[in-house]
Amino acid sequence: MRARAIVILLMFLMSSWFAFLVESQSLSSTEESFAAERSITVADIPDWRVNDRWVYAGSFDPQGLITQSGVSANIGIITGDSTNTVTEILTVSIENQSTMVYKVVVSADFDKSGITLDGYNGDLEIDYDAVEYWRASDLGLIQRDLSLVVKFDAFGFINIDIADITISTSYAPPQEGYDFPLRNGETWLSDSTTDVVWSGSSDYINPFPADTSTATTDYFEVTNSGTPINSQGQGISYTGCSDSFEVTSYDANGLVDGYNWFCPAARSFAWWHTEEDIGLTIDFRLKSYSPAASTGVVANSDPGQRDVAINVELKNPLTALNATQEAWVNITDSSGSPLSGESVELRHEREGITLTGTTAANGSVWFEFDSGDAFDPSSTTYDWASHGIVAWQSSDGRLGAATMTLDDNLVGLDLVAMTDRVSIVRNRSGDVRPLNDISGYNVLPGDNLSFELPVMNRGIILSTPTTVEVQQPDGQLISFNVPALSTYEEFRVGFEWSVPSDSTIGDVIITYEVDPNLINSADADPSNNIGDISVFVGTLPEVVISAFAPIYSMSDLNFNADQSFDLDGGDVSCVFNVEYELEEELKWQSIESPDCHTNLSWVDDGIFEVIVTVIDEEQDRASSSVEVTVLNRPATVIISSLLTETPALSMVTMEVFANDTDSEDDWPGLVDIYWPTANCLEGYFTRTCTTTSNVEGLKSFTAIGTDDDGELTPAIWNITFTNAIPRDVNVTLWSALGQGIEADQQGTFQVLEDEVMWLRAEAVDSLDDLSTLEWRWRPDDQNTTWFVRTEGDTSAIELAWPRSGRNIVRLEVVDNDGASSGFIETWVQVENVAPVIDWLPTSLPVAESQSVQLTGQYHDTASDNLTLIACWDVDPGINQDGVGSADDDCDVFGDTLVWAWEQDGIHQVIFHVTDNDGARAYRTTNITVVNQPPRPTIKVCSASAGSACELTVSRILDSAADLPYLTYTWDIDATVDSDGDGDATNDADHVGRTVSQTWEFSGSYEVTVRVLDEDVSRPGTASVIVEVSSSQGGLIGDVIGSVIGEEAGVMTKILVLFLIGLVGIVTYRTLSGKSKRPDEESAPWDEPPTDLMSDDVSPQMLDLTFPAAASPVIGAGISTSTVTTTDPSSIAGTAITDFAVAAHAPPVPATGLPQGWTMEQWKYYGKSWLEDNAAQTGIADDGELDI
Repeated sequence: MRARAIVILLMFLMSSWFAFLVESQSLSSTEESFAAERSITVADIPDWRVNDRWVYAGSFDPQGLITQSGVSANIGIITGDSTNTVTEILTVSIENQSTMVYKVVVSADFDKSGITLDGYNGDLEIDYDAVEYWRASDLGLIQRDLSLVVKFDAFGFINIDIADITISTSYAPPQEGYDFPLRNGETWLSDSTTDVVWSGSSDYINPFPADTSTATTDYFEVTNSGTPINSQGQGISYTGCSDSFEVTSYDANGLVDGYNWFCPAARSFAWWHTEEDIGLTIDFRLKSYSPAASTGVVANSDPGQRDVAINVELKNPLTALNATQEAWVNITDSSGSPLSGESVELRHEREGITLTGTTAANGSVWFEFDSGDAFDPSSTTYDWASHGIVAWQSSDGRLGAATMTLDDNLVGLDLVAMTDRVSIVRNRSGDVRPLNDISGYNVLPGDNLSFELPVMNRGIILSTPTTVEVQQPDGQLISFNVPALSTYEEFRVGFEWSVPSDSTIGDVIITYEVDPNLINSADADPSNNIGDISVFVGTLPEVVISAFAPIYSMSDLNFNADQSFDLDGGDVSCVFNVEYELEEELKWQSIESPDCHTNLSWVDDGIFEVIVTVIDEEQDRASSSVEVTVLNRPATVIISSLLTETPALSMVTMEVFANDTDSEDDWPGLVDIYWPTANCLEGYFTRTCTTTSNVEGLKSFTAIGTDDDGELTPAIWNITFTNAIPRDVNVTLWSALGQGIEADQQGTFQVLEDEVMWLRAEAVDSLDDLSTLEWRWRPDDQNTTWFVRTEGDTSAIELAWPRSGRNIVRLEVVDNDGASSGFIETWVQVENVAPVIDWLPTSLPVAESQSVQLTGQYHDTASDNLTLIACWDVDPGINQDGVGSADDDCDVFGDTLVWAWEQDGIHQVIFHVTDNDGARAYRTTNITVVNQPPRPTIKVCSASAGSACELTVSRILDSAADLPYLTYTWDIDATVDSDGDGDATNDADHVGRTVSQTWEFSGSYEVTVRVLDEDVSRPGTASVIVEVSSSQGGLIGDVIGSVIGEEAGVMTKILVLFLIGLVGIVTYRTLSGKSKRPDEESAPWDEPPTDLMSDDVSPQMLDLTFPAAASPVIGAGISTSTVTTTDPSSIAGTAITDFAVAAHAPPVPATGLPQGWTMEQWKYYGKSWLEDNAAQTGIADDGELDI
């Protein structure tokens, strides 16, 4: 609304102000003085120079315009100074003739602070710039390019650029607002074609007015002379314009539409003033004039003298057509002294004549040329044409001019009663209006009339003073004196007359005659000395208004007053002044109608007055008023939607298009929309309603519009809601304890294998379908047989996932119409639960080859229990199956292990359980295996002195792993310390399982066999008493006897025994084919000794209990013997250096113990290892003998 107000103001300012300027003349002052005599002066064409400058005080009062436009505003008077400056003198081609042109730049800034537009206070600024081109010979306006920049600032921060516009206007031919020379009473008209082109930008004027080309005729009259002044006694601040001429312009009906005062001293207009019918008052008054190249200038009162003046003096200012004309161009300085040698150019541009010359010593140059017969566009009733003759000094930019008037009827003397210039001022009850030849002299009974009757001398010689006789309408004769008149001089006489109230309709003739006695006998045409003026006395027209009925707002009322008439004859026209309401304020609009017919409409309801003014051809007016009842028009409310059918629960958007054609607000007016039952997402009061239905079927939605008069208008939109597909299925997961499970960032639920959970689901469907929804669950997409179905508005199922990994749960919701939601997928990541070993028993130490039975207890989730694989890895140091690591072998399957070890030591056993996902649980236990000393049984022969007796271990009890590696030593006589170690019972007299012994002497001998396995500290022993009977002697017996007799030394005996033992060992190994080292013979469990395979002894389940006692073996050929085992503690520290291992541990290599060895093992087997690896260890043999 604010922008609209400003634009309305702007448009009127531009249209009215611009029209005022381009027409060059504006209002007439309505005040006229009526006198019998009047001073007569003449003003000719002025000369302008570059840098001549005029400053005007400008003011605009648009209040009447704003009020009539319907805009709420309080603007007041807008003021600003306008500066007009001549910037160039150009030569251009106009109407195919080279023409001298002034270029004038106009600049003005108009502003007004504290204006109010629609309740907003702000500042209005108008920057006015124009470039004008004026013809130098007659000040005809050729072109004006007007630039307007309009801004409105409110509150200090709202800055609105209203417009930046250029309006280019051109006139062909140039518009003559002045018809020089100006004389009192002169009249003329100016015909031209006006072209207007708009350009620039504006957000508020769109589109711009169209470019136009219009033929116009303007009427002008010099109505006054003297000092510019108005009826209120106001004048201008410039005080040097006492000889000014008031030029009044009229419209086609003879009505005044403007005036301005031309000031010859200021060489331009001194006052422009207009009061437009639209209510805009514009006023420009001269403040100062600063002529260029002048001396003695007083800016606000005196133009001074040009430094160099150019004066054009015509021999005959009034001349005949195509006559020889003479002209002198006089050039003087500011003191009036002539300037010689000045080059000058004389131009009669209308005829295309250009002459050049140089001033003589008297400062003058003479020219002769033909006057021609060209017309000009400012025609009059008494001359042919008037043309400016221009003198031009191009080198100095100086110019002078004079007007030459052509008369096609040039005579010496001719006094004329100028009836076409008669002026009558009519006062009708205070309504004062001038009447002229254009408007016609039309009056009514009771009018008071003031007459001015002009007399002119159209000859070229001075007339003789005479008289004028006037015959008034009542028949009285009045005589006035007329002074001597020069060429084209005019004298006016006046009188007043009141039209009698009983006058009849018709013409009243006023006759006046100049020089009735023919004192001027040389008058060329005495017949035009008499003039008749016809004043028509008529009547007021009658106003006739056709009947009409009340109408609705925004409806057209065919309002007729076309039956109105004028009794005195002629046509009538009408003006309708229509009352209307805007923003609760009553305003008026004026409509002109030539045929007294119009269509009226009101935007709001109410009772409004229409004043009808009927105007007849005499411009007489009669008025009458009527009241029109305007009924409120209900708002128009229309609901529109793209949908008339849609599934239930689907959102529907409905738009309301509503307008209140009689609203005071801008289109579409103010209409409140209310949805009483629609439950719109946007609320109850909205033009856009987004809603739905939660049930199926037809549903009606109602919107109610309320206009600014409170009247309600309903609108209905029907929508059929069809079956809705179940949607927005939401699946959640809950623990058995009722705790909600949150999905991870990937939307996957994490659960444990076989963990009991609850799947719950909700869906959206119409209320009438919810209770019958069928929920079809597939908890595992890979298990095609697992289905769960439920029914109801929600679903909950209890379940556990037996399969680890990603389980995709698919759910389909189906309503009672078979509509399916489609499969909704929910991802559940089932984490495998590893098996758990609950218990693994421990074991007491066992003997080599003694079976151990262990049973592990374990469990897993229900789905894995049946598929668990239980295994025992009895040798974790070796990866038997080549898969995985060394500790995950399945040496024995099942939960029970029965196993025996052939080697003593601590043996680690791993019990592990693996589920179907490869998850493994394990536990370890250590089995301590204690080495069992061998249990030998001796079989002896019948011995006799001197005879060889075979001694053999007939039976040996030990682990199968030890049997191949047993070492047998025989002490032949427990009473003799053969090795001198102080122990007679541990001699190694023979080595081998079977040895031969010859005793030299008979007697009883205690024979002991020691059997050594890897634990040399715990040998197995058996003793037997051999009874040697008397020998018959022999070579061997003698030898033995001689060698080992009493006389033999100890060392000799030992050596002999050693050799015997060595021979026995070699013989034994040769015969048995066995190697001492385990890696040189087959594993004992592959080929067990046959003599150990008695029925009562199992090689896999040996009796490893110790200490153990064996019954003496007595039988044929076998001596009685006793077999004993020795507690390891009883022989601790016993040195057996003569056949196996030293009691102390050998030195440990610099690199440490061999890999996998313990210090205990090193004590007993380290010496052998050192001998085998002597080259690598660098440790020398300590000299002990290893048997």
